[in-house]
Amino acid sequence: MKMIEKSEAAWRGEISPMGAPVNELSKLTMDVWFFNGMSNMVVVNTAEGLVIIDPGAMVQTASSDGTLLPDCQRKHQAVVESCGQPVSTVIYTHGHIDHIYGVEQYRCDSRRERQPLPNVIAQEAFAARAFRYRMTSGYNDIINGRQFGGSTDMDAAGYSEDFTYPNILFRDELDLKIGGKRILVRHGRGETDDHAWIYLPDERIVCTGDFFIWAMPNAGNPQKVQRYSLEWATALRRMANLQPEILAPGHGVPIIGQERVSKALDDTATLLEHIHNQVLQLMNKGLRLERIIESVKIPDDLINLPYLRPSYDEPEFIIRNIWRHYGGWYDGVPSHLKPASEKALAREVISLIGDQDKLMERVEKLMAEGDIRVATHLAEWTCLAGADNAAAQDLAKRVYLERSRRETSVMARGVYSAAANEISD
Repeated sequence: MKMIEKSEAAWRGEISPMGAPVNELSKLTMDVWFFNGMSNMVVVNTAEGLVIIDPGAMVQTASSDGTLLPDCQRKHQAVVESCGQPVSTVIYTHGHIDHIYGVEQYRCDSRRERQPLPNVIAQEAFAARAFRYRMTSGYNDIINGRQFGGSTDMDAAGYSEDFTYPNILFRDELDLKIGGKRILVRHGRGETDDHAWIYLPDERIVCTGDFFIWAMPNAGNPQKVQRYSLEWATALRRMANLQPEILAPGHGVPIIGQERVSKALDDTATLLEHIHNQVLQLMNKGLRLERIIESVKIPDDLINLPYLRPSYDEPEFIIRNIWRHYGGWYDGVPSHLKPASEKALAREVISLIGDQDKLMERVEKLMAEGDIRVATHLAEWTCLAGADNAAAQDLAKRVYLERSRRETSVMARGVYSAAANEISD
């Protein structure tokens, strides 16, 4: 299925927009190409050379014939074959590892052709992000593995210093004119603090980066640093005010048509504002986090849209992230301020009911009744209290796998799958 056909089918909800990527360059306009890969890349043809937005990831991807190549290398091959021009400028929408690799290939091309090396542009917070990734590289490899498939082995997709550091950093806005093409680069905090979005006014194309990913915004992510829901919504509304005719997302397929683009941007902003405002209102009334999670409601006409389904992140995580932004990590439950260890709680519960077998029987009953949340707590206690009990270990593993099966978001499924794997290990 070609890109435009895939875009149409995704808009109608007939296919998953986050399914197998096309992995080829598709023309959006006469001078703008779009590559749908592990992450997306946009290429702008100018009289002074190509401008590349998000060159790619180091993760290996498979082509239709089964050939494996790093995502950024596959993109480079497509650019060389289809565009045939040197690269003048590379723009990073943000510093996540699926967007910033592969520039050195274009620098090598420039050296070979005796052309100036491409400028690399990013928002100024990119520098602090790179420093933090160096400090926490091991931890980030572990949590990325857990998030994307339930494994803690992420050597193939972990942080690497092999990206090209930007030589141009901007703060709020950067207006470029390259080879006659106007390129407007704008900062907005959203999934990251260094996020940028790009508008091509001559073509009326907005390149959103991960402000839009054909899923509920990644504004909660339980294992990552702070996200910024309200500022995210503000950035989306700024984009919509420009009335772009094409939306080139950070992941998934393009959206074609001014009315559709405006609706997608507005709906996503509305969802974020809806959650943010409810959480803040309830915090100001003094409710605990647990009560807020129970109380926040999202209209079905938003959450059921094909581009806002909770397939990656989910509302509960976004609520927790907004709470953390304004209220810190304490959730309002006194016993959680300086809690006893889970192992101590497990021993106490078992001492109250008499033996571990009764607790395990209760877990099985809760599973059968469908109360998977409570079953998860009790299964963890049976596991902690019986580290040498193979039956308890097996029960906890089954609960985690069942929990993973029932979850809708990639993040939740990955965490529970990883928990099952860790018991096996």
